[in-house]
Amino acid sequence: MASAARQVAPAAGRDPGHPVLGCVLVEFEEDEVRFVATDRYRFALRTLRPSALTGPPGRFLIEADALVALGAWAARAAEVTVTAGPEGSGIPFTIRHPGGSRDVVPADGAFPAYREMLAALEGPAHRVVVDRAALIAALDTCGADVPAVAVELGRDRLLVSRPDTGACAARLAAVREEAEPVRIGFDPAVLAPALEAAVGPDVLLEISFAPARPVLVRSADQGSFTTLVMPVALPARPAGGGRAP
Repeated sequence: MASAARQVAPAAGRDPGHPVLGCVLVEFEEDEVRFVATDRYRFALRTLRPSALTGPPGRFLIEADALVALGAWAARAAEVTVTAGPEGSGIPFTIRHPGGSRDVVPADGAFPAYREMLAALEGPAHRVVVDRAALIAALDTCGADVPAVAVELGRDRLLVSRPDTGACAARLAAVREEAEPVRIGFDPAVLAPALEAAVGPDVLLEISFAPARPVLVRSADQGSFTTLVMPVALPARPAGGGRAP
């Protein structure tokens, strides 16, 4: 639960004009609990399998920072019990373990219809697996002060560079079958947190080039955590190409 809170919270919004996006949606039904957050540029979903779940399906909103604090407190125990009232009841969300209990009153508001968004996603046109730490380091080197970086895929390699100059190019080994070159832009301030929230040494990127479609960023070894990141438009290639062989 603590790791789920840490993973999804960075995708929550920070705009006071849209307070509902500053919350994490918690849903429970049948045999799973879902933690969901989005700021409309990123989307994060983590699914947990509880040891037991009773009562009807439900959902509620918790401010992202409050959920992270609850998760940190809950991590002191090997197992916790979570209790929540019906949606809109105002009954506190309560976590209990042998060390005590904590209550949080759910927030008000209507969370975006994320299930419809997920159902509308098309299958990926391109897939690549790359070292997560190496990709984060490449973003830090090339994109710390720019609104976009260019990520170019080739066969078994990935190139990160500044789209305006082609400078500070970082070539990374990757796992990709297709030889067709693919170039896509990302805001490094959006992509880097999605990578940092993932776990394991490798990350999977799934890219669809349908208009305004997000890119799926997933831990290669943890299917229960998924992040979607919106790409950004890139300027034309710099004179001379800028493509690595």
